Amino acid sequence: MSQFFPLMTTYLAHNLSSLHIQQWLGLPLMYIDLGSYNSWQNHVKECTTVLLLGLNQWRAPVMAQISGDASVKGQIRKSRDGEVILDFPQRVVLMANHQVRADHCSSCLMDS
Repeated sequence: MSQFFPLMTTYLAHNLSSLHIQQWLGLPLMYIDLGSYNSWQNHVKECTTVLLLGLNQWRAPVMAQISGDASVKGQIRKSRDGEVILDFPQRVVLMANHQVRADHCSSCLMDS
């Protein structure tokens, strides 16, 4: 753990600094073409999301479960290569329920 923390901190600091510089580099686009500026900023936001999700998956990998009731039958599918295909209508109300199964953790604590 002691070797992992400096590595993770350095990696995160370097990438966040890089993303911050990318945002500043895109600033002149705001005065030239607002559409290009918005596209640039959206790309930087996507890169930030990938970085943070990657760090989270690296440090604490999890298995995601996707489920739905009869109203979404046929709209959530799994492709042959294992990716999730969402075939929702143009407008959809999606509610997420974030649950953590901690029953195995509590039993571990009781045993010690």
